[in-house]
Amino acid sequence: MLLFEVTLHNLCSSLCFIFFHLKKMVNKDHNSSSDSPQIEKNRIQAVLHILRKTSPLTLKQEKFCNEACVRRFLKAKGENVKKAAKQLRGCLSWRDNLGVDELIADEFSGEIAEGMAYVAGHDDQSRPVVIFRIKQDYLKFRSQKQFTRLLVFTLEVAIQTMAKSVEQLVVLFDASKSLTLEYK
Repeated sequence: MLLFEVTLHNLCSSLCFIFFHLKKMVNKDHNSSSDSPQIEKNRIQAVLHILRKTSPLTLKQEKFCNEACVRRFLKAKGENVKKAAKQLRGCLSWRDNLGVDELIADEFSGEIAEGMAYVAGHDDQSRPVVIFRIKQDYLKFRSQKQFTRLLVFTLEVAIQTMAKSVEQLVVLFDASKSLTLEYK
């Protein structure tokens, strides 16, 4: 059972990190501060300037760092330009290290065929519903990084199906048929 506890700990750590970044990416709220649109635009440009000054952004990073994305990071950091730029740079680095932009369905054909992770449609509020069927032995055959890539791939697919007015998604982890816990 020790292997399972370590695996569960790694899974929880990965999910916390993913959802921390997902919260920033999915929340499509407009800035609710009382700043004028010009001040907000200046802050967005300042964040982008800091990012580009540090190192040039790739074409994919430029696309990811659109106005809405930068606005979400600014909102998350209390409109602090330097903190927003630092967190956004960290997010870009994490995405690069994980290879998020290179994720393709073929990489997860077995998992998709088994119904391990998928977008099950949308709920009555038009939020995508994502299902993860957790298998206890998955990490015996795959690495933690591969599992994280599966989670991120599925969440990226869900985000792509979201309407602009939708700010949330539903994530269900189904471990009902795969995990047996021993209580002492």
